[in-house]
Amino acid sequence: MQTRSAMGTATRPVETRVISLLRRPDRRQVMQAKLESAGIAWEWFDAVDAASAEPAQLSRHFPRMSRSYPCAPAEMACAISHRLCWEEFLSGSGQALCVLEDDVEFEPELAGLLADDGWVTPAAGLVKLDRNAPRAKKMLVSDSALPQPLPGRRLVRLWSRALGGGGYVAHRDTVARMAANFDGFAAPIDHHLFNPAFAPHFRAPGVHRLTPAVIFHHHAGSDIEPSRQSQREATDWNRVRLAREALSMRAIPGRLAALWRGARFEKLL
Repeated sequence: MQTRSAMGTATRPVETRVISLLRRPDRRQVMQAKLESAGIAWEWFDAVDAASAEPAQLSRHFPRMSRSYPCAPAEMACAISHRLCWEEFLSGSGQALCVLEDDVEFEPELAGLLADDGWVTPAAGLVKLDRNAPRAKKMLVSDSALPQPLPGRRLVRLWSRALGGGGYVAHRDTVARMAANFDGFAAPIDHHLFNPAFAPHFRAPGVHRLTPAVIFHHHAGSDIEPSRQSQREATDWNRVRLAREALSMRAIPGRLAALWRGARFEKLL
């Protein structure tokens, strides 16, 4: 729904989807209370449930299953859920999409960020709103020419891998590009969102990070973690780690070019 700003220009909120398992009404109840308290308009998006899906149905979406980033069934279901969410959004006319997972915490400022999609331009590409690590982590960043959407917070261009997909905003063009690239998926969803070794949109239009973050993903009571742990126990994990490091070398030229243009390492809160 469009509204009018104080200047008389049309504004429209960022369309917000919360990916959630139907069999977790406990999470839905908690998340609904938080969103309603913050005044955020949202829609549920029913996640694909690895517990009830056939393994063959999941794996057919991953024709290039990577030896470097092998996916557990729950990780495949999570990635497919994000893809279906993108496609559902693209069937409408919205220009900006916010995707939240149902186990995140967020700051009250998130409501202001999502109230108007005017800052989510094609140049914004993909914007990471969450911090996945418990502590601030040094990442390679550069200044962003994008408008700064929240007082006291900055958008920076990201050049480092930054995992976690608990909360992000993307412009429609980038959502379409990510959906089109899905058939080449070979890793968990956060690598295709925020890992330059996998994500074509990392180069253009780019990935940005809001700092300090407004969303925090602690993975408490995660439905994915047990499946991920079983995958690790069934895999030669040392080989996987070596393969990951080798694959990550694909991102080195872009990072060196960013450093040459003035990028810097900064602790992102």
